[in-house]
Amino acid sequence: MNFHRPRPLSPRQLALAVLLLSPLLVLAARSQSERLGKAVQPAKAVQPAPAVSAPGKSKKKPPAMRTLATTEKICALTFDDGPDRRFTPRILDELKRHRLRATFFVIGEQVARYPELTRRIAAEGHVIANHSYTHPWLDRVPEQLVAAEVQCTDEVIERVTGRRPTLFRPPRGNLTPAIIRICAARRLKIVRW
Repeated sequence: MNFHRPRPLSPRQLALAVLLLSPLLVLAARSQSERLGKAVQPAKAVQPAPAVSAPGKSKKKPPAMRTLATTEKICALTFDDGPDRRFTPRILDELKRHRLRATFFVIGEQVARYPELTRRIAAEGHVIANHSYTHPWLDRVPEQLVAAEVQCTDEVIERVTGRRPTLFRPPRGNLTPAIIRICAARRLKIVRW
């Protein structure tokens, strides 16, 4: 037998798949919440979960959030690498239609390129967070460049929206001690998947 390994999706194909599947996910979430007797509400802030450590390790606060402590059954909806003039308006339209809120981890140079789209994201009640300025491999560049990527993105987001971001997601999820130090100094919470 001859088995073929499927080709990976291009970024465009992946974005289109997410866009096409998102209404189904929203409907499934609404259906599940209705069975539980709750309506889907816009996202609200919750506190980070307490630190959990591996056996034999100290109980220090983890450098990145993956879960949040809450008694509610909620799901955080996040989008990375935008804003994009082709996909972001369609995503925003769907979120608005279903009265949902999301977090957009934006790239600084895209914010500078599409300030009106970034303002729309903020105006519609979504969280705008830092995802670096050019989306480099932050674990492979000097610490000074990491600091510049984070700072420049913070500045362009604040200039465009009037709000300084409080969350950071490293490109590709790669973390280093330098990224952790820089985010701590800028009071950015690191969020992974």
